[in-house]
Amino acid sequence: MASMSSSVVAYAVFGHDNRSYFFERDVPWGVLCPQCKSVLNAAYRPSYLPVRTGMDISATYDNVKVVSERFVELCREHALEGASFHRFEGQNGPYYFIESDRVVPFDAERRSTRFENKCHECSNFESVVGATPPYLKLRAPVERGFHRTDLAFGSNQGKRPILVVDPETAALFKSLKLLGMDLEPVQGLSDAI
Repeated sequence: MASMSSSVVAYAVFGHDNRSYFFERDVPWGVLCPQCKSVLNAAYRPSYLPVRTGMDISATYDNVKVVSERFVELCREHALEGASFHRFEGQNGPYYFIESDRVVPFDAERRSTRFENKCHECSNFESVVGATPPYLKLRAPVERGFHRTDLAFGSNQGKRPILVVDPETAALFKSLKLLGMDLEPVQGLSDAI
């Protein structure tokens, strides 16, 4: 009789709430769908957010990852690739939005992810539910550094992909005791044994 096993291929990176909203202030026309409020222009980034935190990584209520200068410096010091950092001003100094353009395939079928209320205006779904525990359609660990899932999760303007790192980078982050960071194992495809 064959048994199924899966291995950890990445770690999902989550940040504690920083009690702010990315889309709190005046948002230019065309950034959000007027019907379902999904993000249509992912390049939009405000130059100021009322963030005040001592955490190395945090998240807005609408799921945008925010990192400290210390976090950016550590990523550069350890030559971690796959992340782009976009500077903005917070209440007590500069912070950065973190993103990745290295895409990994999320296994929505195995995770039983639900796609709810397709918008007739923009063809996005109002909500994509079922991100955790995360599964990827990979058999081997992701390459060193940062990646993001091909699906965004959440509702309305709060839908964001999951930011993931390889197991070695996750171990590095754990050893550095970064404030505000939670890491969750991401399972790959199962293999018959």
